[in-house]
Amino acid sequence: MRKGISVFFVLCLISIIVCFQETGYAQEGKQTKILVKDITGEVGFVDKSLISIIYKREEDEGKEYAIALYVNEGVILENITDNDLQKLNAEDIVRVEYTEIEQDSKIRREAKRIRFIRKKPLSLNLKGLKP
Repeated sequence: MRKGISVFFVLCLISIIVCFQETGYAQEGKQTKILVKDITGEVGFVDKSLISIIYKREEDEGKEYAIALYVNEGVILENITDNDLQKLNAEDIVRVEYTEIEQDSKIRREAKRIRFIRKKPLSLNLKGLKP
């Protein structure tokens, strides 16, 4: 159930970003701010052009906070098998360095380096076992 809700949340976030995306950031007369940031978290969704990272969970309230990042062909992949982004799975832990480009209150986040840290943690289902 939680995975279904998190996938729905991520897909909604992706749809919103794609709908409001505008290209051409170096237009005359418009102020552009570029920041370099990094984030560590769980992979929520992976595609050849987009990755979402879940960076915070509030288990008691059932909330997840995620960020969606565009992935260009020039992205640097570290510790990922065959340098293939599709080898990442949901809930794998990664660290992503990205640039945040802000122009006229529109923000575009582009991944520059994705570093695999570890596989998703194993969860043991001990329900129904008797001591």
